[in-house]
Amino acid sequence: MVRRARKTVVVIVGGSTITRQRTTAAFDATSGRPLWTVEGDVVVAGDDRTGLWTGGSPARLTGIDLRDGRQLWREPVTARVSLEPGPDGVLVLGRGGLVQRRDPRTGAVIRSATPFGDGVSPIASLTVGGSTVLWFVGAAGTGVAALDPETLAVRWQQGHPVDGGGFARCGPYVCVSGYGGVDALDPRTGATVWRAQDTRYVVDLGTNLLVMDSVPGGIGPVRTVEPATGAAVDDLRGWRTGGGAG
Repeated sequence: MVRRARKTVVVIVGGSTITRQRTTAAFDATSGRPLWTVEGDVVVAGDDRTGLWTGGSPARLTGIDLRDGRQLWREPVTARVSLEPGPDGVLVLGRGGLVQRRDPRTGAVIRSATPFGDGVSPIASLTVGGSTVLWFVGAAGTGVAALDPETLAVRWQQGHPVDGGGFARCGPYVCVSGYGGVDALDPRTGATVWRAQDTRYVVDLGTNLLVMDSVPGGIGPVRTVEPATGAAVDDLRGWRTGGGAG
């Protein structure tokens, strides 16, 4: 995964899919000169100058300057967190249910809330169309909800299975895998705009969406669809990727 900061630094995140160990490396965008490396998944904040990551033992949340990897601030975290960058700060989502909006340069807490009450923890989030949509888990199961990114107030909330981690942006919507297909949800209301039946995952390609489902040998591409309507564009069944001389 490549993330660019102010067109001066290229940040690349990669690692093993088996051990889930991630490494982040930064390079000068003009010369390609290596700048720094961190053992962890660095998230680029909305200011394009700051990176944030969690790691170490005990676990800590750290802010770094993307130009030179210099540590800006660091503090311990008591539970696993996920990070969602925004234009006015970064959302820190704790598995204990705590949601904070922080200044990425200083780590200062701008706003803090436990929007879902006790026993409900956010797993991941996406900011789409002015709403921050979260995948959460609680005693009653999994679901999705949207927060106002400024006030952290709940805009809407609903139960929904998230099969296989299928929770991703898809054009102007948020696509959630479950019930044997994928639902495209309006981030402002939670309403289902369209549904792709017999689908495992949807991947946003920019112009169209790539639909993944069962193919001989595993999971693979089956068709492309329009982001706005879910209407089929191209049938990809039988396509394979690979290389070789010939």
